[in-house]
Amino acid sequence: MALSKKIHDALNEQIAREFQAHFIYRAIAVDLYEKGYDGFGGWMEQHSKEEYGHAERIIHFLRENDARVVMPAIPKPQDSWPTVKGAVEAALQHEKKLTADIHELHRLADQESDLATVSMLDWFVSEQVEEEHVVNRLLKRIALAGDSPIGLVVIDNELKSAVGATGGESAGE
Repeated sequence: MALSKKIHDALNEQIAREFQAHFIYRAIAVDLYEKGYDGFGGWMEQHSKEEYGHAERIIHFLRENDARVVMPAIPKPQDSWPTVKGAVEAALQHEKKLTADIHELHRLADQESDLATVSMLDWFVSEQVEEEHVVNRLLKRIALAGDSPIGLVVIDNELKSAVGATGGESAGE
């Protein structure tokens, strides 16, 4: 079944938003690594890669449906955040925006009676619930640390162990 023009255009726009999220989270990771937070940087790098994968998932769906993929121009992301908490809050705000975008795209696919796109987007709806939950949990941990640099170091070390960060960005990934 051919995709409607509305769905086709909207999916290409979502590719842009997913790549933008990838760039934003990658910029946050770089900033956190530069500040010595290897665990937070590795955690954000991992989320950056997930967003890249989301864009690829939509690209694959378009290709499976013989629909043209339009590679977007991505605006330069912010390159520094004053605090770890501010960086993670920026990620949460972007996740909330992505969630709203996915919900709107899902509603459009439903209105267009495009069951294949609805089915594909169901995965994204579930993924966004998980993504917001994970970022919210990290923010709760940061809040527990308060203004304690030692608390942030403890969380950073926990994240470093969890994501397997090696003290900096890994080459070739």
